[in-house]
Amino acid sequence: MCSLPAAGTTVVQKPPVDAPIIVDSGNAGWTWNGMSVYDDPQCQNGTGRAGGPGSTADYAFDGTGVSVYVLRTDNVIVDGKAHKVGRIAVKLDNTFNSEIAISHQETEYGYIAFSAQDLTPGHHTLHIAPVAGWAVIDHLTVTPGKIDPLHPGQSAQQPDAPANLGPTSTIDLVPYAYHTLRGKDNAQPVATTIDQLDEDGNTNNWFKYLQFQARTAGAPYFGTRAYHAPIDIVPSGVTRLDIKVNYLGPLPVLQIWTWYLFDWSTQTWTPVGSSAGSAGWNHWSTLSFTVDQAASRFVQAGTGEIALATGSNNAADDADIDYEKVTVSYSKR
Repeated sequence: MCSLPAAGTTVVQKPPVDAPIIVDSGNAGWTWNGMSVYDDPQCQNGTGRAGGPGSTADYAFDGTGVSVYVLRTDNVIVDGKAHKVGRIAVKLDNTFNSEIAISHQETEYGYIAFSAQDLTPGHHTLHIAPVAGWAVIDHLTVTPGKIDPLHPGQSAQQPDAPANLGPTSTIDLVPYAYHTLRGKDNAQPVATTIDQLDEDGNTNNWFKYLQFQARTAGAPYFGTRAYHAPIDIVPSGVTRLDIKVNYLGPLPVLQIWTWYLFDWSTQTWTPVGSSAGSAGWNHWSTLSFTVDQAASRFVQAGTGEIALATGSNNAADDADIDYEKVTVSYSKR
């Protein structure tokens, strides 16, 4: 694990503790009923679980999100017999959520059939049942909740916001540097891309935005941007952070991009928002995230550094970021 960079360093090379965790079909914790091991080298770790109507899969987890990955195809061969693929019915916390068709003429591995994010932190149950045909369940990803190290098993609570120190002022900050830690990017300079609002509607100028590349790289993306608040803004006086992003990317059902702020007090990444409400590749979407509790934790004392990161939950696609801004609300002593 890398240590905290020295003052002025623009990149914090530390993975997000709240990033999704892969739950393979062979992991402990699953309850399989009538679903057999399905060997395929292109599945996660080379295996999945296959079953038809009447079979079920159950998994319990603690966290704030879950995604179900399946094999999307027209039929599967089990024990020398071809079985037509149909749909899966999904229940989350014993409540029916959806029935998803996973039959497709072209085979697609790692297809996200179901995803639920921003759940209440705590214990959840997932129930999956093939209907109207067979299904191959590949794996899950679970987004864990932040854990309070002083009280294991409990979600960490944010401290109260600092008392009002005087009239509130605001300042808009744009990034002065970015760094890709996992995946790739299109290597465009900050000054002509992410710090200027250039794109809207269906416009697409390759030189006017950053592309965070997961599909192109063949691996989930994670990268950081560095912001700098004026030195006369005391972190304890920061009362709120508002983040605005001009985003163009895949529909949330295919891939989720999550934004994180670095907590300088706990040395961890905290998720603050995602692309869940975006319009996909149809047009540019404005994403807005607000941190109005204990915002001072995200401004480094002495340097004014604010570290913002973005990560994808899979390698299904890339995402374009035309503009990113952090508005700091603060009170002076």
